[in-house]
Amino acid sequence: MTSIKHFSLMAFAFLAIASTNANEYRYREVAGKTTSESIVSVERDKATGEAMIQYGNALKNENHIIRLDGTGASLSWRYEKPNGAICNFTREGNSILIDNGSAKTKATIDGSPWLASIDWGLAEFSKGTGQTMLFWTVNPDNGKPYKMKAKRMKEATIDAGGTPVSAIRMQITADGVPATFFSMNYWYRKSDGVFIRFEGSQGGPGSPKLTIELLSEELR
Repeated sequence: MTSIKHFSLMAFAFLAIASTNANEYRYREVAGKTTSESIVSVERDKATGEAMIQYGNALKNENHIIRLDGTGASLSWRYEKPNGAICNFTREGNSILIDNGSAKTKATIDGSPWLASIDWGLAEFSKGTGQTMLFWTVNPDNGKPYKMKAKRMKEATIDAGGTPVSAIRMQITADGVPATFFSMNYWYRKSDGVFIRFEGSQGGPGSPKLTIELLSEELR
């Protein structure tokens, strides 16, 4: 009985590994005069396309675990803040349920996708032909939802880990707000939609400039 159970567990583990693939990406983040590195692990289910994104930055002392559906829309988000507090976000219909450990609230949205990670949430969209996409983000500090707009821009050649690659630029603005007042730019590798560069601000208007660039990647 023990040997059968052991075999079953081994078979289950093998099938679980065979049905997913995981990549690890290392990024450099420059915010003002501060430079740090972050590690992002992306584990994707080959059958459903769903993905688990894990992000860690030792200098910032924060960690994120985000679950995406096959289109890149977020299903849940676990955010461990620098002070150790943990906040969980889960989408249910047109609501984002928020649990910060001491209180439970919700943010009301519409049927547009919710992207807890714009970096990876727009990967599938970047590989398509659509020109614009509306989506929601939620501020983890106050739980407020914001409707955003992604616009496909011109293709460009961008350095990705020391290699020039063709990339798709996505300009992000707040829905209804001109880009001259607020915008961010994300670049995705054209061949596979991998996030390779970001240029924008660390927070709202007037905050330090932030750039993120891909340094290396590894198939695990």
